[in-house]
Amino acid sequence: MSNCVEDDTEAIADCCHVVDDLIKKLQPHPRAEAHRYEVFQFVKNIIENAVQLSNGKSDLNDVRSEVHVCRFGSVPFKTYLPHGDLDVTAFAADDRWMQHAKEKLLLSTEGPRFVVRNVTSVPPDLETAVAEVVKVVKCEVGGVMVDISANALGGICTLSLLEKVDRLVNQDHLFKRSLVLVKAWCYFESHVLSSQKGLLATYALETLVLSVLNIFHRELRTPLDVLQRFLSYFGAFDWAGCCVTVRGPVPRASILANGSVPEIPDDGRFLLSDRVLEDEFNLRALT
Repeated sequence: MSNCVEDDTEAIADCCHVVDDLIKKLQPHPRAEAHRYEVFQFVKNIIENAVQLSNGKSDLNDVRSEVHVCRFGSVPFKTYLPHGDLDVTAFAADDRWMQHAKEKLLLSTEGPRFVVRNVTSVPPDLETAVAEVVKVVKCEVGGVMVDISANALGGICTLSLLEKVDRLVNQDHLFKRSLVLVKAWCYFESHVLSSQKGLLATYALETLVLSVLNIFHRELRTPLDVLQRFLSYFGAFDWAGCCVTVRGPVPRASILANGSVPEIPDDGRFLLSDRVLEDEFNLRALT
């Protein structure tokens, strides 16, 4: 009996080493990181010039003091897959610059390293869109898909929360490594991850993984543990009768007409305490 246990332990350890090697191959390579940063700088320059044109100012330095361009999503969190897109947002007084940015991208004649293709926007006419519509300029720059938005404070808040969770989990960035593994399984194996094709969005998947870690964090030690728990937990989940929250299932019938979801009390077993979630709520209240 002891030999069987030893054999099983050794086999599991070998499997974990294989998975760790796989994750290292899937994680961003330094060359990919450098290229995406160069793409970001290119897009940032486009946006700053678009803001300059929108505001009618002649000095670009004055514009740079009025607009802040930053990345959010999987790229700065370093959990993107090789095909992952780059989310860029600009904080400015208004979003009139977005139409100018779209036009500049359409007319871009940069060298082969920054070839711009497939420039579109949602909605197609950014100038006449009502204020409630979320505007996005989509394009491909240097082989990287880019989504450009205005004042996306919610995305920055999400990035802040995910970074906080990664520090809370610790264990050599278990959260980030697990996200890469689960993303790879969902994209390459089960083919359920791709918001562009009407499938699961990255934010939705991050919420699912976050829920697993929040509930079962005391028993999860490796990315393989997280993937196994992810599959077993959501494979048996009552999708017809419940919705997912970071603290577990909530019956659909209990969700109010305005979309409010009943809170699951903090009983000390969750990784994300009330204090952590309240900090996140207060940050989001700024949006």
